[in-house]
Amino acid sequence: MERYDYFTTEEYWALSPVLRGLYRFVRDPLFFFTVIPVLNWFVKYRIPFLEMLDKAQRASGLGVAKNSIVNTAGVGFIYWSVWKVFGTPTILAYVFTTYLCMAIGVMLFHLQHAFNPSYTTRTGWNLKDSAFKGSSILTIPEVLKPWTMGIEYHHIHHYSSIIPGYILRKCHEEAPEGLWTGTTILSPKDMYESVFYTLYDEPSGRYVSFKEADALETSRNKNTKSNTQKNKKVK
Repeated sequence: MERYDYFTTEEYWALSPVLRGLYRFVRDPLFFFTVIPVLNWFVKYRIPFLEMLDKAQRASGLGVAKNSIVNTAGVGFIYWSVWKVFGTPTILAYVFTTYLCMAIGVMLFHLQHAFNPSYTTRTGWNLKDSAFKGSSILTIPEVLKPWTMGIEYHHIHHYSSIIPGYILRKCHEEAPEGLWTGTTILSPKDMYESVFYTLYDEPSGRYVSFKEADALETSRNKNTKSNTQKNKKVK
């Protein structure tokens, strides 16, 4: 895929068995939230032409390539400096903590966009509904909020990306009453369930897991077969 998005169940079942198997493997939570962060930060973001495969980045052209090169040089220098100054044990600890941050970041990004009730539209798009209904509010323990810097209030970021992270909480808590009506707040249970959402089912308007998609496909095939038989009897 060219960007972080989801196949619909219809698109998924239209794939060949091999591609469906590959997608299931890549989007399995155990693989997706542990390996994909490494490929994303240490491979995609470090090689300019890979960044250009993303449609959203392609329009920026040379600027994206320059940022990729500069960021890669900066990351390399930081890792080299930590290793030279503090030694092997420290650089290993640094790499491990970086990895944890990457994995948590990918999971938070997923939770911010894949949840039920979902919001999608093919017509009549508007910024407010897309931001407030299409992004979630995450339930983050108070002790962790100094480190998340407002990332849990993603609906505000989608509405106006120029608002800095350190005042997102203030914007959320001091907003006029009723402004966040329709915005979904995810509890820890909701977030756990969201981890397994891998497809979007348009007929039901919900994100679903592979297990749910299999059950839906079986049920719909039975209904189709039953309706076909009824039509034959009528004829």
